[in-house]
Amino acid sequence: MADVSGNMGEQVLQALGLDPVSIQVYLAMHSTPGADAEQLAEKLRLQVAEVIDALDDLADLTLLRPGLAPNGRLRPVSIERAMHTLLRQQSDQLTAQADALRSLQSAMDEMVTQSVGSNVLREVDVEAVSGAEMIQTRIEATFVHAQESVYSMLDGGPLRKETLDAARQVDQETLERGLRVRALYQSSIRGDRRTMDYIHWLTELGAEVRVAPVIPMRIILIDRTAAVVGHVQKSLPYEMFVIREPGILSPLHEYFKLSWAAAEPLMQPDVKEASPEAPPTSQELALLQLLASGSIDEAAAKKLGMSVRSVRRIMADLMERLGATSRFEAGHKATKRGWL
Repeated sequence: MADVSGNMGEQVLQALGLDPVSIQVYLAMHSTPGADAEQLAEKLRLQVAEVIDALDDLADLTLLRPGLAPNGRLRPVSIERAMHTLLRQQSDQLTAQADALRSLQSAMDEMVTQSVGSNVLREVDVEAVSGAEMIQTRIEATFVHAQESVYSMLDGGPLRKETLDAARQVDQETLERGLRVRALYQSSIRGDRRTMDYIHWLTELGAEVRVAPVIPMRIILIDRTAAVVGHVQKSLPYEMFVIREPGILSPLHEYFKLSWAAAEPLMQPDVKEASPEAPPTSQELALLQLLASGSIDEAAAKKLGMSVRSVRRIMADLMERLGATSRFEAGHKATKRGWL
């Protein structure tokens, strides 16, 4: 692989999920070998504590190795190895998410089979709700009882104006009460001005926001006591569950934890004019995995929350980078590079 450095190296590392401070520290360790935390902090005009936190994160990601000098000071691995390591970790996280989702769907399927046509499911503390007004009322009611945190995953890409308007007052009140708010959206929202304006407003109030290529269902977690979950079974007479059953809340929280860890910062810049050797972004990787598993363009577009045209454009870019003349050849070359 050709050497990747400077702004391109920084963009690629960001695309693979490394946070900006960790990137600064990692690249500074390359340019000033042997520098300690204080020297790196002075060079980067950061607090020493920030540098130490970044070093811990880099070590956790196995992007540092013991030096050969007697002092044993940690040294950064090569940028090529760092990119391959981060790409492999992203792939592992996607696999873990898929496993957690299967476990969650199994619990949900078991819960649905206990439905007896009423509004409440037998033996588990789950309420089934339908209708936009009723759903919004139940969400607002659960938010009122939150004491510590509200975590949400929102599928489907850009949100409608009426959805954003309905959420604005509830979100503002929740944040003003000092609760921790984390929201995970699909990466495709970056291209929608209305949704981005709303999210910028939300982050200014103190919410944490990340994005992921694929979010299979809508989930809102209120503390560890309740969850609001949408479902994808169109045959059911209701659209949403309010869950307070501990046996179901536990895998929901685990799934959110895995999804949040695998997500990337909202303001992640796109890697423009990526070199042929640059690894795929998380969105490109998700598309490759969907198409490799047999999804057609329309199905992949729905799961990624984007248009079919965007899916085909991204795939065309990947084929050009891989030097492939067909999707089959692109899949073969992506596998040889370790992308799949």
